[in-house]
This record gives sequence, C-alpha cells and structure tokens, in this order.
Amino acid sequence: MNTNYVLVDYENVQPREIEDLVKPNTVVYVFLGAKQKVDSEYIVRVQAVGGKFIRIDGQSKNALDLHIAYYIGEHAKGDATFQIISKDAGYDPLIKHLRERKIKISRIKGGSKATVATNEQEKPATPKNQAKSEQSQIDKLVADLKKRTPETRPAKLSTLLNTTQNLFKPAMTSEQANDLVEKLVTKGYIKVEGTKVTYHLI
Repeated sequence: MNTNYVLVDYENVQPREIEDLVKPNTVVYVFLGAKQKVDSEYIVRVQAVGGKFIRIDGQSKNALDLHIAYYIGEHAKGDATFQIISKDAGYDPLIKHLRERKIKISRIKGGSKATVATNEQEKPATPKNQAKSEQSQIDKLVADLKKRTPETRPAKLSTLLNTTQNLFKPAMTSEQANDLVEKLVTKGYIKVEGTKVTYHLI
C-alpha cells in the first residue's frame, strides 16, 4: 500500500480537524516556526493520529517551506503521495515541477474556509472535447450526490474526496478528485468551510 504524507505548514494555517486529513497508511508532519506555540488540544489531536511535530531551527523567511520541500524529496519514492496543507501559493511552482516528474502531490488550503487548491497557471488551454469530458464528470458526481439523502451525503471534505475518487472506474487519482471537487465549489454546487461540506444541489 502506498504511503500518504500530510505536510502541515503550521506557520501559515492551523487545520483543527487534523484527523479528517488522515486516510489509511498516512504519515502526518506538522512544521512549526522556531518560536511558534501550539495549544495542548492540538498536540493531542496530532499525536492521536501518530503525527510528528517538526520545529524549524532558524527564522529565515522561507526556512519552513524549504524543510517541507526536503521531506518531500526524502520520501518521494514508489507510489508515495503528498498533501501540503497551506494557503501559501508559493508552493505551487514546486508542485507543478514535481507533478511533471510523476510525483503525486497536491496542496489543500487551510483555515476557516478551506478548499482544495488549484493552480490555474499550470493548466493548458482546455480543448472542447476535454471540457465536455470534465462536464460529464461534474454531471455524474452531482447526480450521485442528488440521489443521496442529505443525511448520507459526505459531510466532510476528506470523505467527499474519497467518494469522488471511487465513483469513477478506474478510480481517480487524489489530484483529479481535488480538481473535480474544486469545480463543484466554483459552480456553487457545494460550499466548503474548514473540513465541513454543505450542498446546494437544487
């Protein structure tokens, strides 16, 4: 089974429901600034999912970002996947570079209104047939969600992403599911606040 690495830029964002980001065989690293404090409740949450805190020794502007990049490089082997949790778009050129080298990586925005991050600058112009295919995927996902009762629709972002991946055959990659869910946000079908999802499917 491949390992999923969740890398939290705690200087930039503090995702409260850290357990919602954890899937089977997940390793969580929370990167802290040199003098950054963490409340005891958050420490318990991270430790409960087997997470590790990495405190940066030094206060240069990009020290934490470089540490995250190092850990990605250290673990980038086999079928490993990576999720950077940060609102900092400065990671996106690195993500684009790594995706070109077939490394499975994405960035998820954190904060009170967390959504899956997308990198518009890395997307080529969409041909008509590709746009049609994307719309068919949106229609299929929306139709599946409409068939469910409000109580059985995924209430958490992580659950919705897993549902989206497994709805299609063969299953989507996590990056493809991220992109599709972001399209639902853009089109107003769903709203994501933190890790919670609300629906506007009528």
